[in-house]
Amino acid sequence: MKVVVFDLGGTLMQYAGMPHSWEDLYSAEYIFTKILEPWHMDIPVQSCIETFWSGLQLKAEIYPETINVLQKLKEKDYKIATLTDLPNAMPDDIFRRDISKLLGYFDYYVSSSVAGYRKPNCKGLQMISEKFAFPITKLIFIGDEEKDRRTAMNANCKFIWIQRTEKNKESIDNLNQLLQVLE
Repeated sequence: MKVVVFDLGGTLMQYAGMPHSWEDLYSAEYIFTKILEPWHMDIPVQSCIETFWSGLQLKAEIYPETINVLQKLKEKDYKIATLTDLPNAMPDDIFRRDISKLLGYFDYYVSSSVAGYRKPNCKGLQMISEKFAFPITKLIFIGDEEKDRRTAMNANCKFIWIQRTEKNKESIDNLNQLLQVLE
């Protein structure tokens, strides 16, 4: 068995219009409950959350080579998992809806909400390892950020760095190159 784990944002897809900095704070329910509290308004928190995220008009853009590469990995009998940090205050169901075209390619989906921790904590990789009864040290984690690299280091597994804009000798600049690296 071969198991690859993908980060999502910046690796398989991106949100057009997404701010570059998201602070690691609290869950969506906590933030929006605190926002509504002083106004003493009887507005359902979930409605407020949906309105906020739809108002940002973010568009999930899947990179052009993503689906083709995922299909080729499936043909080669790879198990495909994902470990991604959700944008702060974005519920998992909104994110999953935005990446619905990708979900069918994943044998296991783990977000920071599912794992209960954000990267570089390696709890998500531990969950993936347990799900497939596969040694964590044999996982291959593909990501685009320093926190992805540190997550792989914390799990003592292989890391493949994808840098689409500034390539260095230790990285790939698109997913098609991943197929060559994995051979």
